[in-house]
Amino acid sequence: CGELVERYGAMPRTARTLLDVAEVRALAAEAGAASVSVVRRRLAIAPLELPDELRGALATRGVVVMPRERKVLLPLGADDDPLEAARGLLGDILAGVPGA
Repeated sequence: CGELVERYGAMPRTARTLLDVAEVRALAAEAGAASVSVVRRRLAIAPLELPDELRGALATRGVVVMPRERKVLLPLGADDDPLEAARGLLGDILAGVPGA
C-alpha cells in the first residue's frame, strides 16, 4: 500500500477500504475461515477449528468461542472499527495468541 501512495498519492477512502477488506479476506483464508461478518455489533468468523489452548486465550480477551458452530464472535463497541477488529482477531488467531 505504501508503494501505491508513493507512486500515485493519497488514496480515496473507498480505495483504502477495499484494500482493508482484501487484507481481512486474505487473513481469514490463511486462518482457514471462509466467512467474516458483522451482525448486531458482533464480529463473526467461521468456520474455524481452534485448539483448546487458543480457545482459552481468546476467551480471556472477550472472544466468544462456539466450537459446535466452529465460529468465534467478538463483541464490538460503538466506536470499534469492524475491519480493525477483524484484522486484530485474525492476527491473534494466526499468531496463536499468547504473546500476540
